Amino acid sequence: MTKTNIGPDSPFKKEVFSAETFERARAKSFFMKHMDSGTGVIRKYRDFDSPEKKGDKITLYHNAEFDYRTYTTEGEDHEINSEGLTTFKDSMTLEQKIFSHRDNGSLTRKRPAFNLTREAMERLSRKLAELIDAASFAALQDILSTVKFGGSATSLATLTATDFLTPDLISDAKTFAIGQQTLLPGDQHSLGMVDFGGDEGYILVVSHDVFNDLKQDSDFHNRAVIAVKQMKGKNPIFDGGQLILHDGVLVMPHAKLFFASDGGAGANVKYARNLLLGKDSLAWAWGARPELISDMLNLKQERIDGYEMTYAVKKPVFNALDQGTMGVFTARTNKTANAIGGVLTI
Repeated sequence: MTKTNIGPDSPFKKEVFSAETFERARAKSFFMKHMDSGTGVIRKYRDFDSPEKKGDKITLYHNAEFDYRTYTTEGEDHEINSEGLTTFKDSMTLEQKIFSHRDNGSLTRKRPAFNLTREAMERLSRKLAELIDAASFAALQDILSTVKFGGSATSLATLTATDFLTPDLISDAKTFAIGQQTLLPGDQHSLGMVDFGGDEGYILVVSHDVFNDLKQDSDFHNRAVIAVKQMKGKNPIFDGGQLILHDGVLVMPHAKLFFASDGGAGANVKYARNLLLGKDSLAWAWGARPELISDMLNLKQERIDGYEMTYAVKKPVFNALDQGTMGVFTARTNKTANAIGGVLTI
C-alpha cells in the first residue's frame, strides 16, 4: 500500500490539520467526551449538518410529565376531562469566537527544535478544549435552582470550614436528586440519570481540593477497605486515582470548577461549587464545524494560526427549574494554594 504525502502547498493541508486539531480537542475536552460518548449529560441540538450563523436563536422544549391521578370513568366526558400537554421552553443564541496565536518570525526563532506546524496545532487543540470546558462550566453554574450544602449548612452563610464532601453527603445528594419529584406537572422533578458503562447514576464534578478532602475522609477509607475485601483484592471505588464511584455517583475532579474563599458567616470559609450532573444537564449546539484560519504576516516572516468557533451552550431551565443539574456546595482545604478561583469567561 502506498502512502500519500500532502505537501505544504496542497489545498488539502488546511482541511487535514483543521480536522486533526478538532479531533484532538475532542479527546482533551471534559464535556466533548460526554457529548460524544452517549452518557446523556449533554444534549446536542445542532451538529455540523445544519450550519447556522452568529445571533441565530435555538429554542429548547420540554414536555411536563402527565398527572397520573387525572382520569375519567364510565359515563364521564373523556374529551373535556382529558389532560393537556404542558410544554415549557428555553432558548440559546449562537455566539462566534476566534482565538489565535502567532509565531514570532523566522528572523527571530532561527532553527526551532520542533515542528512549528505541529506545535501550533497542538496548542490550538488544547485551547479549543479549554474554551469549550470553560463555556460549559460557566453555563452550568449560572444561578442554580437547587443546591445541597455540606454538613448541616443551609446556605453559603452558614457553611463552616469543616463541612467537607463525605460519602454520606454524596448519598444524600443522590437521594435528593431522585426524590424531589411531585405529582403535579411542572413542579419539582427528579434529575434523570446518565449512563456510564451500562449502569445508571449521576456524575459529581468537584474541585481538586474537594476530591482530595474526600480521599482523606476516615469513613471513606473504611468503605474502601470493605470494598476491597468484598471484591477479593479489587477495589471498585477507584479507577486510576482520578475517579471515585460511590452509591451510583461517579465523582470526578476538574480544575475549571468554581471555588472561592468568602463563604461562611465571616466570609472566610474556603468552598467549592461542586456540580451533580444528570441527564440533559447541558445543551450544546454547533453553528458550524470549527474552522482553522492561517495567514502570513510581516512580509511572510510571521505565521498566525487560529480557530473560528460558532456555538451555543446553555443549562436548560424549564419553568424556573434546572433540567439536569444540582449544586453541592462544600468547604475545601487549600491544597491548590489558590485563594480565589473561578470559571474562565470567554
